[in-house]
Amino acid sequence: MYLHIGNDFVLNEQDIIGVFDFDHISESPSTMEYLKLLEADDRLIPVSDEIPKSFVLAVKDGVEIGYLSPLASRTIQNRKGLMF
Repeated sequence: MYLHIGNDFVLNEQDIIGVFDFDHISESPSTMEYLKLLEADDRLIPVSDEIPKSFVLAVKDGVEIGYLSPLASRTIQNRKGLMF
């Protein structure tokens, strides 16, 4: 099954590692460093121009990719009953 994470972005549910509240992860220096590493490798994809409300981490072909979504993490999780 596929999961819509905002705008025209859909991900295969099997590829999703986690859906995280952006406000909470942005408080952690180590998490922010991880986001910077993803961005430096062009593996951090903003789903829209809006302020991100959630961070979705997925693996595609063995590569971790982060998505910044304008949707709340709870909204994304509830779309398919995902529990992380």
